[in-house]
Amino acid sequence: VFPNPSVNGKLTIKGLEDVNTIAVYNILCVMVQSRVAASSEHSLDLSSKAEGNYFIRITDSNGASKTVKIVNQN
Repeated sequence: VFPNPSVNGKLTIKGLEDVNTIAVYNILCVMVQSRVAASSEHSLDLSSKAEGNYFIRITDSNGASKTVKIVNQN
Protein backbone atom coordinates (compact mmCIF):
# COMPACT_ATOMS: atom_id res chain seq x y z
CA VAL A 1 0.00 0.00 0.00
CA PHE A 2 1.59 3.25 -1.06
CA PRO A 3 2.15 6.11 -0.66
CA ASN A 4 1.85 6.21 3.09
CA PRO A 5 0.87 8.83 4.12
CA SER A 6 -1.54 9.23 1.24
CA VAL A 7 -1.18 12.05 -1.27
CA ASN A 8 -4.42 14.02 -1.62
CA GLY A 9 -6.28 11.02 -0.16
CA LYS A 10 -5.14 8.67 -2.95
CA LEU A 11 -3.54 5.25 -2.31
CA THR A 12 -2.53 2.32 -4.49
CA ILE A 13 -2.55 -1.34 -3.46
CA LYS A 14 -0.31 -3.62 -5.52
CA GLY A 15 0.43 -7.34 -5.47
CA LEU A 16 -3.15 -8.56 -5.19
CA GLU A 17 -4.00 -12.03 -6.47
CA ASP A 18 -7.43 -13.33 -7.53
CA VAL A 19 -10.42 -11.55 -5.99
CA ASN A 20 -9.88 -9.52 -2.81
CA THR A 21 -12.15 -7.61 -0.47
CA ILE A 22 -10.68 -4.30 0.63
CA ALA A 23 -12.20 -2.70 3.73
CA VAL A 24 -11.16 0.63 5.22
CA TYR A 25 -11.70 1.25 8.93
CA ASN A 26 -11.29 4.45 10.91
CA ILE A 27 -9.39 4.59 14.20
CA LEU A 28 -12.58 3.55 16.06
CA CYS A 29 -12.73 0.36 13.92
CA VAL A 30 -15.83 1.53 12.07
CA MET A 31 -15.86 0.49 8.41
CA VAL A 32 -15.92 3.62 6.24
CA GLN A 33 -15.42 2.02 2.82
CA SER A 34 -15.49 -1.45 1.28
CA ARG A 35 -14.95 -2.74 -2.24
CA VAL A 36 -14.00 -5.84 -4.19
CA ALA A 37 -10.85 -5.85 -6.33
CA ALA A 38 -10.33 -8.40 -9.09
CA SER A 39 -7.02 -7.13 -10.48
CA SER A 40 -3.45 -7.15 -9.20
CA GLU A 41 -3.52 -3.38 -8.57
CA HIS A 42 -6.28 -1.27 -7.03
CA SER A 43 -6.59 2.46 -6.29
CA LEU A 44 -8.38 3.91 -3.29
CA ASP A 45 -9.64 7.47 -2.95
CA LEU A 46 -9.99 8.60 0.65
CA SER A 47 -10.08 12.32 -0.16
CA SER A 48 -13.67 12.56 1.13
CA LYS A 49 -12.64 11.07 4.49
CA ALA A 50 -11.22 13.05 7.40
CA GLU A 51 -7.46 13.26 7.75
CA GLY A 52 -6.00 10.81 10.23
CA ASN A 53 -5.16 7.17 10.80
CA TYR A 54 -7.03 4.35 9.07
CA PHE A 55 -6.67 0.59 8.78
CA ILE A 56 -7.00 -1.26 5.48
CA ARG A 57 -7.93 -4.94 5.70
CA ILE A 58 -7.30 -6.95 2.55
CA THR A 59 -8.99 -10.37 2.50
CA ASP A 60 -8.31 -12.83 -0.31
CA SER A 61 -10.65 -15.46 -1.75
CA ASN A 62 -9.28 -18.08 0.69
CA GLY A 63 -10.20 -15.96 3.73
CA ALA A 64 -6.63 -14.97 4.59
CA SER A 65 -6.31 -11.31 5.52
CA LYS A 66 -3.72 -8.66 6.14
CA THR A 67 -4.25 -5.33 7.87
CA VAL A 68 -2.19 -2.24 7.11
CA LYS A 69 -2.23 1.06 9.04
CA ILE A 70 -2.19 4.15 6.82
CA VAL A 71 -2.29 7.90 7.35
CA ASN A 72 -4.76 9.84 5.22
CA GLN A 73 -3.65 13.33 4.19
CA ASN A 74 -5.90 15.44 1.99
